[in-house]
Amino acid sequence: MSRKNCDSCYFFEMVSKRVTDDVPIGYCYRYPPVLYDGDEAKWVQPRMLGYHWCGEWKPEKTQAPTDVDLDQPVSVLELSVRISNCFASRGIETLRDLVSTTENELMRCPGFAKMCLHYTKEALKARGLWLGMLPPKDAGSRSHP
Repeated sequence: MSRKNCDSCYFFEMVSKRVTDDVPIGYCYRYPPVLYDGDEAKWVQPRMLGYHWCGEWKPEKTQAPTDVDLDQPVSVLELSVRISNCFASRGIETLRDLVSTTENELMRCPGFAKMCLHYTKEALKARGLWLGMLPPKDAGSRSHP
C-alpha cells in the first residue's frame, strides 16, 4: 500500500516539482476552488506539496485491488432487498457495474435512502472497493471531479 500523501491521491494533479528537493507540487481537486486575492481576484484550486495530507486521501485509480473478482454478482455483498432492487432497476449486476457507478447515480434511484448508500459503501469498503473507482462502461477515462 502506498503512503497516504497528496502525491499518491486520486484528487492530486502534479504540475511541477520543487527544484530544491524534487518534491511534487500540484493542485488538490478534493475541495472546491478558493478565492485568490493577489493582483486580481480569481478562483483557483488549492496548491499542495506532494508530502501533505488533508485526511481525506483516496487511492489513485491505478491502485485498484487486484485480488477482488469484479465479475462476481452484487449478491455477494449480502445487502438488503431494497438495495438489491435498486441495483436491478439500474442494471447493476456485477461488482464491476457497481464500482463504475457514482453515489449520485445511486441516490437517484427511487427508494434508495442515505442509509442504503451507507450500507453499500461499507460492504464495498470491506472488500477494498469504492463507488466510482472505475469509469462507466460507456465513457472514456474520468477526469478529476
